[in-house]
Amino acid sequence: MSFKIKREKDVAEGDYLARLSEVTPQTSQYGECIRFQFEVLDGEFATQEVSMLHNAKLQMGNKLDRALVEMGIDTSTVTDELDVDVLKGKLFKIKVVHKTSTKGKVFANVVSARPTTSNFTPTTAPATAAPLATPAPTPARQTVPAARQAPVANQTLIEDVPF
Repeated sequence: MSFKIKREKDVAEGDYLARLSEVTPQTSQYGECIRFQFEVLDGEFATQEVSMLHNAKLQMGNKLDRALVEMGIDTSTVTDELDVDVLKGKLFKIKVVHKTSTKGKVFANVVSARPTTSNFTPTTAPATAAPLATPAPTPARQTVPAARQAPVANQTLIEDVPF
């Protein structure tokens, strides 16, 4: 008896447009965690899923806090529960990085997720990712011209001036 299987490559490192498909509680060797599951929407790895895992303890400045702020959540208003429904289904520009476990297994992890305002739909989108938003241009640095010297014609040296 044989089974048909589909072998998929791990999502390569890089930036992708993705939809947050699921947020679930997890238990790891470090305690309670939150797993953010993203579906890649563009490029060679479209339809594959990647995830981001953070400890479920929310403290100002910790990894979970930084991730939620980056995702557009005002963490100062979060008390005992996080309403994940405000995030599910939203589009994000994610950054995937490979990490290797102590046993040598390679994982494709999401290390950054920024909300995007793209009107992406899988049926009409190009094969490449939407460009990242660029910060507003800053004024160009002005250079001060070197001090201008007066013309040297008819210039006499001090030694030549009679007293």
